[in-house]
Amino acid sequence: MDDRRPSAATPVLATVPPKPRSQITSGQVAILSCAIFLKGGLLGAYLPFSSLWLSEKGYGARQLALVALVDSIGCFALPVVGNIVDAFRMHNAGFIIILMILTVLKLSYLPAAGSILLILMLTALTAPLLRAANCILDTLTLYAFVERGNFARVRLMGDLGWGSFAMTVGLAMDYFHTEDVIYWLFAGACCLLSIMWCAASPYMAAIRPDSRQMSTTEFCSQVERLAREVVGWGTARAIFMVALGGAASGLITTFELVLLKSMMGSGWLLGLAKLTGTIAALPVWWSIAPVMDRIGLRNVQLISMFFMSVRLYILGIINDPFQAVYSEALAGIGGFASMYGSITIFMGRVVDEDLKGTSQTIIFVFFSGFGAGFSPIAASYVVLAHGIKGMFLMASYVFAVVVAILALFDVVDWLCGTYRSLEKACELSLAKQETA
Repeated sequence: MDDRRPSAATPVLATVPPKPRSQITSGQVAILSCAIFLKGGLLGAYLPFSSLWLSEKGYGARQLALVALVDSIGCFALPVVGNIVDAFRMHNAGFIIILMILTVLKLSYLPAAGSILLILMLTALTAPLLRAANCILDTLTLYAFVERGNFARVRLMGDLGWGSFAMTVGLAMDYFHTEDVIYWLFAGACCLLSIMWCAASPYMAAIRPDSRQMSTTEFCSQVERLAREVVGWGTARAIFMVALGGAASGLITTFELVLLKSMMGSGWLLGLAKLTGTIAALPVWWSIAPVMDRIGLRNVQLISMFFMSVRLYILGIINDPFQAVYSEALAGIGGFASMYGSITIFMGRVVDEDLKGTSQTIIFVFFSGFGAGFSPIAASYVVLAHGIKGMFLMASYVFAVVVAILALFDVVDWLCGTYRSLEKACELSLAKQETA
């Protein structure tokens, strides 16, 4: 199936390519790489271990699922944050402010450890802010490049940060004999990143500086144009796949380390598993844009979902905690890098820069809210009945069936001569709007 994107010179939403402030320099790329490394690090220090921290504090599967539910509900506030930073054009200042607030909120988890109510309140506050910080830095990086595909090659530093900090947390837990180091390392990385961006952002000429507020009429016009020219069956399917990818990631993030700990896995092994996933993701980040250009977004998403199913199957049959490394070895092609990287590049190519915060937060609502948030809730009931390994096994079958159905639909569509890539469909939508 020939599934190619439109040329970079023909964006879908904007009638002309967004003009960069200046050509990005190697020094600016280095600053962005360091910032994304730290951002990935603070996520790596927290997300893989948060469920383990709760488990060690005495909370069971249903409490873990309840925290995941509150986290997912909090994610639905993400577009509000995205709308605010877009409308006020304060992406740099907003990023710094959010990081400072997160530093305080995450440290507050430590004195609140004995109260599930306080934990839920803190989770509700931090969920949209944590994802918003991730979205804002990613969009700032994405739109700094004329060719949006280059974003992924810088974004791989986030995975390096994730794996490095996850390994550091694992070793620190063994050394200090406490899971509380999770929040100390998170706060340290968060504070350092805010200071760094505050000092460096005025010199990032390739990134549009904060400017005057967008009028309400102008903002509403931009949103209406986005809905008219981009939203359709093809994008709905792509976002649905993003939600499924988030669901698979949510299951792994919530229950994998709890499973390994119950199998007597040590802290260094937990960190090694995440570090393996990081290394496996690096070539995916590097090559995701040219692969998309060759086979298209739909096929990239199907391949990613298939390998997510394989990862879940491996976790469902392991007998030794070290065998989880085999699952993490597929974390690139069957994980966040392929699913998030592909949809981010696609949206960067078709959405105007004025709505970069809104579009990116919508992606995270489906990945982290609908997907990673609600899947642990449903899975918790399966865990109570069949155990964590049984849940992983059942989930792998569900995702495999979804891949098979969508792949069969595409093959039939292709044989009938009616198959059209999402990139081509968006290009035709723009042509119709111009001739109307």
